[in-house]
Amino acid sequence: MNSMFCYCQSLKIIDLSNFNTETVIDMSSLFDGYESLINIDLSNFNTENVINMRRMFARCKSLINIDLILILKILLIFVQCLNFVNL
Repeated sequence: MNSMFCYCQSLKIIDLSNFNTETVIDMSSLFDGYESLINIDLSNFNTENVINMRRMFARCKSLINIDLILILKILLIFVQCLNFVNL
């Protein structure tokens, strides 16, 4: 799904509710430059196998609302690793 909707500057509404993302490993730049995107619901996205979300929402200048449940799962990956020094 790398750059799938990259620079979709005019597209105002997108329904991803039927996307099957079970085998996706790269979501980098998925919505990069999607300037007209205001609201997006990714709650049904299965990100279990995703290893790259770099710049997924870069330059989404109009984005106001997003369901971040999928990203919050990843952000907690290193919780309470108090002695973590190098990645």
